[in-house]
Amino acid sequence: MTLWVIDTSSVIQIKDSVPIAERKKVLTGLTALVQAEQLIYPPQVVEELGRYVDSKPEKRDELFIWARDHKQAACKEPPEDLVKEILADPMVRRVLDVEKVGVEEADVYVLALARHMSNENKDVVVVTELSLRQKAGRTAPHRRIVV
Repeated sequence: MTLWVIDTSSVIQIKDSVPIAERKKVLTGLTALVQAEQLIYPPQVVEELGRYVDSKPEKRDELFIWARDHKQAACKEPPEDLVKEILADPMVRRVLDVEKVGVEEADVYVLALARHMSNENKDVVVVTELSLRQKAGRTAPHRRIVV
C-alpha cells in the first residue's frame, strides 16, 4: 500500500487546476485517503496554506479548511534529527531557501516525513508541484517523487 506525503504546492494546485464545481469530489477523495491512513502531511503544510489565505476566518478557502480539519488524522511530525539531516543535504539546500527568516517552508518537513516513513518500511511517494529545475526556472513541475 502506497503512503502519499503531500506538499503545500500540490494542495494549492487543486485551486489552480480543478474547477470549483469539481473540488468537493477531489476533497472527498483526499479525505478517503486520509481515513485509510494513506495520505499524510506535516503540520507545516497547514501553516503554509494559512499564509495563502486571508486572516479572516470567513474568507478562508476550502483547501485550507480541509487541511486544517484533517490535521488530527493526517498531520505527522517528522523527527527533528531527520529535519536537520535533510537541511544539511547539499541538494536540498539548492532547492530550499534556508536563509529565509521568520517563515518556515514546509518542504523540508515533507521530505523528512517521507524519509521517516520510508525508514519505517512504507512505500512512500511525495506529491509536489516543485522540482529542483523548476525552482531554478528551467522546467515544468514534477507531480510524483518517489522516496
